[in-house]
Amino acid sequence: MNWKELKEFCNSLPDEKLERKVVIWREDEAIREIESELLLEDHYIGEDDEMCYPLYDAGLTIEDAEGLGLEKVYSAGDPILWEKF
Repeated sequence: MNWKELKEFCNSLPDEKLERKVVIWREDEAIREIESELLLEDHYIGEDDEMCYPLYDAGLTIEDAEGLGLEKVYSAGDPILWEKF
């Protein structure tokens, strides 16, 4: 699903459904605490990393990222949904 498809789906819902909490169903749980945002920085991931991160958080430069073989997976300004813990 892309953001356009998500928007079309949401626009097709009656107003009373739009007031309900968003839920993501997983096989063994339902994620109910969901936030949305636009990323402020590019996010990268390495081959052995479990999650992506902005270079600033890792104390790295773009040159460092290239040298380490990190892959940019999200760009600044990309919309995301994330689980609020």
